Amino acid sequence: MLTEKVISDAKFYNKLILTFFSSEDCNICDELFNKIKELKISNRYYIFNIDSIEKSNYFIRLTRGIIPTITILSPDLKILGIIESTDIKFIEDSLRKIFESYLRDFKGNDIPSFIPELDEPSQEIFYEIINRALENEPVDYRSVEFIKIFSTVHKE
Repeated sequence: MLTEKVISDAKFYNKLILTFFSSEDCNICDELFNKIKELKISNRYYIFNIDSIEKSNYFIRLTRGIIPTITILSPDLKILGIIESTDIKFIEDSLRKIFESYLRDFKGNDIPSFIPELDEPSQEIFYEIINRALENEPVDYRSVEFIKIFSTVHKE
């Protein structure tokens, strides 16, 4: 998707990179993507339609988990803006503002790291979850799944 060729062309032609995140479950995504490609301002962008499931590593790093989402990247791979809307007029205005800000020397923000820092949980947290369930406090599905796994591993 974002190959060295695309990045070097974006730098050479002074174009931004528009990533449109969709999924096969999104009923309006294809129509919206086609409308975006037809906008006059879209000539200033390299446009990519990205399946959020197939390219989840991009989806996780470049969106807040909403479909459809448009993320604008600079040729230096900095995030210049994120648009979470289906209103084509709002999208067009936003694309114009982002491009104008870039021309006025807005550099953007770094892409967040993909690898989260893991915390090492203590045994006390495990038992707290189990005790809450035993005391009939409401628990979510993650807690229920945790208890199922924990009880198969620790028979005591």
